[in-house]
Amino acid sequence: MTTADRDPPTETTVHLHARVDGTARAYQVGYGTQVIHHHYPAELGRKPLDPANLRLWIDRMAADYRDLISAGRRPARRRETATQANRLASIAGSVAGAPGRTDPMTVLRHFLAAGAAQYLFRTGPLPQNALPEHIVLDFTVFALWPVVQAPSLPDGWEVELAEITSPRLARLVARARIGHARQPEATMQAFAREIADKPFAHGVLSLLEDFSDPRLGGAYLTPLALAAGYPAPPRETSARNIFTWFLAGAAAGLGIATVDHTVDLVWEWMRNRQHNPLTQVFEEAVAGTSTNGEQTIHGGRRLAPDRQGDGANLIDNIIDELFH
Repeated sequence: MTTADRDPPTETTVHLHARVDGTARAYQVGYGTQVIHHHYPAELGRKPLDPANLRLWIDRMAADYRDLISAGRRPARRRETATQANRLASIAGSVAGAPGRTDPMTVLRHFLAAGAAQYLFRTGPLPQNALPEHIVLDFTVFALWPVVQAPSLPDGWEVELAEITSPRLARLVARARIGHARQPEATMQAFAREIADKPFAHGVLSLLEDFSDPRLGGAYLTPLALAAGYPAPPRETSARNIFTWFLAGAAAGLGIATVDHTVDLVWEWMRNRQHNPLTQVFEEAVAGTSTNGEQTIHGGRRLAPDRQGDGANLIDNIIDELFH
């Protein structure tokens, strides 16, 4: 039989219908099992959650994590699951204003991880032509905002935040906390403007370094990611790769090449700002000043050299795990 004798190929149209309560993310895949999670409140992605909704969100994710374990969707290693469940509970306790005997540095990491996780799980798509500085600013506001609006923080929190990020970002957060108590609705926009008006790349890079260490901030990103059905952050990684993980989760629908290119642009922008001599002088000039009485605050870490790795493979692995 020749090719001409064969029946012409036919087309099959498939219609997919779904009912969603609230706002959720949907991915279309050619093969494999489609994974959709529906536990994000409708406002998530437009702006960071307030403390009450943030606590509710974390509680829902903790319940989802237990369901995933029961359904066999997560490794049922008792010790590991107990560790992650305990960390989720400790994050929820800090957000609720009841951290117990948790040290100030850990409490801050709870808030920072909860804020950054909101960026990772945001429902709004990342604009394909977003400027690098806008992406970094958006991530920074999401990560820091829970600290700004926390009803109470342990003594010495500003010193600890300066150590995790930078003295400048710690001062901006302290100032925003005062403004938030007076005008809650207007403070977030003002906070974003203040960050954008000052050199802040070094503080963000320092925060990403902290998140990249599974013994530090990364310890609290992991349970939030696993509870939401996302792949855990890569272990023993670099600041660049942890940012790639954030961006791949927030913009998985853009495709591997686009996300990898966006990470390149963002990283070049941050490194250029961080290595700008004028920026370094400016940061050093304010490193010993603080809004915390007469106390001198130093902070910000010496950043490790880039360990770039293969960004495309990292993104591919993340997206592959999302659609396992």
